Amino acid sequence: MLWGRKAECERLGRLLDDARRLRSGVLVLCGEPGVGKTALVDHAVAAATGLQVRQIRAPETERELPFAGLSALLRPWESGIDRLPPVQAAALRGALALGPAVGGDRFAVAAATLGLLTAAAERQPMLLALDDFHRMDDASAEAVLFAARRLDREGIAVIIGTRVAPPQWETLELRGLDAAAATDLVAAHQGPVAAEVAERLVRDTGGNPLALIELARLLDAEHLAGTAALPLPLPVGRATTALFAPRLSAVGAERRTALLLAALTDTDVDTVTDAARELGLPAEAVTDLDDDGLVTIEARRIVFAHPLVRSAVVEVATPAQQRAAHRALARALTGPEHTDRRAWHLSASVVGRDEEVAAELERMADRMRDKRAYQVASQSYERAAELAADRGRYARCRFQAAAAAWFAGQFHRAHDLVAEATVDGLDGDWAAEAQYVLGGIELFLGHPRRALRRLADSAARYRTTAVEVAVQRQLDAVLAAYVGNDFDAAAELAVAAAGWGSANRAMTGLARLLAGVSVLARGDPLRGARLIGEAVGTEELLRGQGLGGQHAVHAAHELVRAGYPMAAKRILDPLVEGLRADAELGMLPYALHIAAVAEVRSGQLSAAYAAASESTRLGRETGNPLWHYRGMAVLAYVQANRGEEADCRHSAAEARRLGEQLGTTSARYIDEALAALEFALGHTATALRHVADVGYFGMCSSALLLTWPGAMDVAEAHARGGHRLPHALAAALERTLAEDIASGLPGQAAGLARLRALTTPDGDEAEELFERAVTGYTQVGLRLEAARTQLSWGQRLRRQGRLSAARARLRAAHTGLDAMGARLWAGRALAELRATGAKHLPPAAQQAQALTPQEMQVALAVSSGATNREAAAALFLSTKTVEMHLTHVYRKLGLRSRTELARRFADEHD
Repeated sequence: MLWGRKAECERLGRLLDDARRLRSGVLVLCGEPGVGKTALVDHAVAAATGLQVRQIRAPETERELPFAGLSALLRPWESGIDRLPPVQAAALRGALALGPAVGGDRFAVAAATLGLLTAAAERQPMLLALDDFHRMDDASAEAVLFAARRLDREGIAVIIGTRVAPPQWETLELRGLDAAAATDLVAAHQGPVAAEVAERLVRDTGGNPLALIELARLLDAEHLAGTAALPLPLPVGRATTALFAPRLSAVGAERRTALLLAALTDTDVDTVTDAARELGLPAEAVTDLDDDGLVTIEARRIVFAHPLVRSAVVEVATPAQQRAAHRALARALTGPEHTDRRAWHLSASVVGRDEEVAAELERMADRMRDKRAYQVASQSYERAAELAADRGRYARCRFQAAAAAWFAGQFHRAHDLVAEATVDGLDGDWAAEAQYVLGGIELFLGHPRRALRRLADSAARYRTTAVEVAVQRQLDAVLAAYVGNDFDAAAELAVAAAGWGSANRAMTGLARLLAGVSVLARGDPLRGARLIGEAVGTEELLRGQGLGGQHAVHAAHELVRAGYPMAAKRILDPLVEGLRADAELGMLPYALHIAAVAEVRSGQLSAAYAAASESTRLGRETGNPLWHYRGMAVLAYVQANRGEEADCRHSAAEARRLGEQLGTTSARYIDEALAALEFALGHTATALRHVADVGYFGMCSSALLLTWPGAMDVAEAHARGGHRLPHALAAALERTLAEDIASGLPGQAAGLARLRALTTPDGDEAEELFERAVTGYTQVGLRLEAARTQLSWGQRLRRQGRLSAARARLRAAHTGLDAMGARLWAGRALAELRATGAKHLPPAAQQAQALTPQEMQVALAVSSGATNREAAAALFLSTKTVEMHLTHVYRKLGLRSRTELARRFADEHD
């Protein structure tokens, strides 16, 4: 029976009722030790009629064993692993020790966890009761929390009992009992209690149920009845480990040592017995452990009465006693299945350097890394470094600790480890790889110059032994140079890489592309156009053949920058599909970020919205602050182009907040979004201030600016106001530039024609230039710019009084912009068309703008031919959630079938 928890029990009942109606939900029970979290979890389990129930309680001793909690949670459904997508199935089997460990993205295990749970819930709704969640190993907790965040309509209720509440979900903060409830609780355990005594007990214990029970145990009947004065102070107070000090002090030394052995391991009776024998303890020290009520022995396992008992046992032991217990346990764990436990106990048993233990711990860390348990791997590498006497092992383990922390998403920890890492003592490939890993971390943490030096050094070290690896590292250094706006260094590094004789044509093509963009930014359009033209002519590059994920995304990004969004999509579409299939959730937000920009430039604003929204959500749900920030910024940019003013401003403000948390000083993406919004609203002065903050005019040459949409907005604003163009744009009007870029850079050539059309006073010349710009933009897939150019053309014709010609251009502009979903620009085109006196104005096309981000993602997946199950696997959702979203899509868009949905989105993308 529970006392004083009526409201909490009712809330748990509603959670269970929702699960029975196939509505998933998560409820967190949070509070201090002993406040009653476990009692409420047990209550929910007892009330979960009609549900599958899986209840686990995370033991503290398994925090160092990756995926121990996940293994316990998923055990009833292991037979369903083979029905998961192959990559996810292999990752989960490796994590749960059901198959060989496979490397890769750690979130493949999380995606597999979601898939396995939702598949199990299709047979019957379920309750997952996760108690002492703060003690669960980090790898398991990450997978469980990721799965919980993506639940919706599966009928899965999740209850998390913990001392520290994870963000996002409803949390019940449990407080102490009031005097009435405390009276009933104490009376149920120890007999009648006087009201004034109950009030004193509540005051001194804060109403903590466990503290009340333990305190009442120490008082006699006269104390409780109020006929004898209570001792001052009371023997115990709040629920801490000190609560059990009186009972532990009464336990003999041998039994207390046996309790320590049990507290430090997995509580298996045989293991504790073997370790006790190593310390010379009699068998009775273990077999009689349950005499004092501190533990019970159930099914050959020692179960502590409360986690605080376990902690108290460890606290009262001296450091020397703890080390001796760890040594005994290491000697007792002899089988190959105990290799990792033995290494952990050995590492805790030594003081100072011990090369043999360091070597065993390093091997354990290697195994943890191969299982994708990067957090445990990082901690183990760091401890191995502390124990290492060999200088090479020390340096190797330090950088491996930083790398594993990085892969685990522990970016601040990686930063601290990088600060102390060194390549001194490392030779050959170890030194080269260390520089690569450390350079990547430096780049993420906002130190592009330091990253550039490390990455270039890694490339130089590989140059004579592994040229293919050297080229990859060199191009990573180019990325660092780009981030640092050092286009001189970028050009030098990329040109060198292109000449290293790589057999990988895609990588050589990427090197030429990066070199071309760099020299274009430096102001050499002829050479830049030649290099970019050679890159775009490399078919292997455009197929992404031979490019790793990061290099493929980088190639797509630079193709967008150079004015080739459709070429970028050729790389990105299969890449995103592959990242989904492989559950590469570390790389997927980056690819979706660039895909969103490419979709905007190509006029596919619905697809851009879906990609940006998913990038943002994945960045948040995977705990990656960079991609959460960048995703939110690009979402603001997409919303600006869609004309969603309030949403854009909200996303921009949130991105700025996330950037401040991340410590980045660059708000370029945010200012670009706000500039696009203000231009669309007609707020030119405000827009120009944001353009100045973007800073492109100060860092890029005129040729590279020609495919940045903001530059055309600036040009149009200056031309309309009769002001001189900024120097970088004025320089683009030099006649030789058109010849330099005509063949190699059609996007830039179209931009130059548009710029000249906006600034020439000659009406006939403007006609020819606008036509050339529209044609050029259309040929390279810059559909949004083509429609915007039609709008500018029609506006100029209307101002010249050529109303009939203006109507034709403005109708074309409105039709294109409205179909894309660019509402503000479409509205301006319609207003201009109305100003010409046009009759029979076109109605606005029906748009999918009422769809939520996830509804949009589902609609796009299904319209491309995916089944509900395939869409669910690709989007890391359950099939039932996809079905629910698809129902909403049909209703909102007035559609009745998948065929109509496919036709609808095909029409939008024509």
